[in-house]
Amino acid sequence: MNKKVKVRSLVSGRLFINVPESHLRRTWERKGAVKIIDFDTLQEAIYDPGVEAMFREGMLGIDDMETKIALGLEPEGAEEPQNIKVLDEQKMKRMMNFMTFGEFKNELVGVSKEQISELARYAIDNEIIDLDKSDYIKELRDKYPEVKFIGTEPAVKVAADAHNSKKILVLATTITAKQEKLHALIKELDIDSKVKILPADKLVLFAEDIDCKNKSKEVEEYINELFKGLDLHEFSHIVLGCTHFPLFRKEFANVIHTKDENLKIDIVDGAKGISKNLIRTINNLNNRDDYIKQNKSVTIITTSNKPEFIVRVNEILENEPIKTDIKLR
Repeated sequence: MNKKVKVRSLVSGRLFINVPESHLRRTWERKGAVKIIDFDTLQEAIYDPGVEAMFREGMLGIDDMETKIALGLEPEGAEEPQNIKVLDEQKMKRMMNFMTFGEFKNELVGVSKEQISELARYAIDNEIIDLDKSDYIKELRDKYPEVKFIGTEPAVKVAADAHNSKKILVLATTITAKQEKLHALIKELDIDSKVKILPADKLVLFAEDIDCKNKSKEVEEYINELFKGLDLHEFSHIVLGCTHFPLFRKEFANVIHTKDENLKIDIVDGAKGISKNLIRTINNLNNRDDYIKQNKSVTIITTSNKPEFIVRVNEILENEPIKTDIKLR
């Protein structure tokens, strides 16, 4: 009898495997989702470099050690994970809240970049501010020189430079709202008196809900709560200061229109700046003409399955001759 293997998603967002020659096609909609796969099928499919990487990088996991050894993911005789270290929520909580900095560093030895990303996400979602540990997570990026990281920050400067700029309302996560970098930028632009920052963490939860496209009403109710007590007529710009927030442009526009159909507020985000930075990074790594001549493409893996998001990315990149492949994750 063919053994059944429980394969669990270890990362946020959607994961997808499609290996036609092994007749294997599975989708994990969210972190913690479990799919059952025949052992023989998985044993054949794991020869696919992409499938193997998803296990070795800590994106997909198998709890049963015997199965992991049989698949070659762990060495013979292993009783504890040696090749693939997985940080579950309980371990991340202990690491971020209770471990000394030295213990924290030792615990991260051998942890994949995917699991480090999950640890960073956990720290943000739980509003954990430990500068030493946060800085060390950033330093770990140096372990992966082949991976180019492109950062983002709220598009405050875009709003401040606009000819019609009045007061600016910045919506961000609590972590971003407290960041010294954001406040230093506001001070540098000399717009302290013009900027109001509002934490809007719940929008992240809405964005990562696979059913978010059916929750526009709930999102608008939350936006109305955020705007409570504000006179929106004082603001010329709303800055969506988190990469998730532009998914709800329509909901923001609806709320503004409902309050006053003649009210004109520009809604800005950092998408254009991120795209320009991406293009600049590509040009620094490779000659753009080589990408075009060799028909190479840039793959963008998204954490949203909303068509609006993909349309937005395509609009920004439509004048770029480099082929872009957008994958849902």
